[in-house]
Amino acid sequence: MAPESPIVLERSARVKGCARWLLCALLLAAGGLPARAADYVLTVTNAGGGTVTSRPAGIDCGASCSANFPQDLLMKLTAAPGPGFTFSGWTGCQAVSGTQCTVLMNAAKSVTASFAATALPANEVAVQVAAGQYHTVGIRADGTLWAWGDNQYGQLGDGTTTDRSSPVQIGTATDWTAVAAGGYHTLALKADGSLWAWGRNDFGQLGDGTTTSRSSPMQIDTATDWTAVAAGESHTITIKTDGSLWAWGRNHKGQLGDGTITDSDTPVQVKDAAGTGFLTGVSTIAAGYFHTFALQADGGLWGWGWNLFGQIGRNGLSGEGGKGAHANEGPFQLPDVSTDIFGQKVRHVVRQMDPFRLGLFP
Repeated sequence: MAPESPIVLERSARVKGCARWLLCALLLAAGGLPARAADYVLTVTNAGGGTVTSRPAGIDCGASCSANFPQDLLMKLTAAPGPGFTFSGWTGCQAVSGTQCTVLMNAAKSVTASFAATALPANEVAVQVAAGQYHTVGIRADGTLWAWGDNQYGQLGDGTTTDRSSPVQIGTATDWTAVAAGGYHTLALKADGSLWAWGRNDFGQLGDGTTTSRSSPMQIDTATDWTAVAAGESHTITIKTDGSLWAWGRNHKGQLGDGTITDSDTPVQVKDAAGTGFLTGVSTIAAGYFHTFALQADGGLWGWGWNLFGQIGRNGLSGEGGKGAHANEGPFQLPDVSTDIFGQKVRHVVRQMDPFRLGLFP
């Protein structure tokens, strides 16, 4: 028996996949099945913060995306706002019902889902606020975290790099307790003692072991014994429950206090003045542009890093780098002001936005 021709085999295969076998048989006898309908492209633009999914499946994105679908297929899209956003509407749909959009694929189609940032209520109480180079972050009384301003490196933490002129909520957590803003990076503490970071990371200032910038909070290490955090332009300083001091990020002026001028993308412990031990008993910290300060529970005040303008308070040290800028040494204790300034005890140190000014408050 001679083998069947390729045409007969193709027709047989198509008949096997036909639900209406009698119609398929008639079409086959008449000379063949009709060609499959062409696919059309459905493009979805996500304007703002949220996600869009489809039924049938094929669209699932938090940004612009597209997929091919068969001709005359009826598509249903659903928009879901992200934390800190509300859904504001669809464009390009044939029918809209709430967050749902219906599209008939009889041609290439393009639709847009729009989301609006949720405004921070005017009567809400903010319990803490921090300011970076061009961005601001704050904690509300309910423990939620909000941010606004420049977002070039994801320093707002809303999962985008879109600037915000009004506060947007960061995630849905309600247990934030402290926040710090660096030049273009942000850090925050939760009630369980965990530390989270996001934003620019070119010098390892996030402390996650990489130099990859992040647009949403990620936990640093697995430790849950962090008690305080401060951020410089591109470095971070923290305190643990045992009073030990840890730093990471840029270190070209010795601002990490580990006795080197080597950047670190993971936490390193701050050494003592001798460089053989570590600074302990720290209760308060502050970070300037390229310098750092720590206040001990007994009133001892320590500074290290760049000293071009005398900002660490050590007379006779100046210059661009090296020991002249106090870059290769560990923390230096300020003997003249560590226990008394203008007749009053030092209680707090605070970073000012002027990178070379130390604020001391009685």
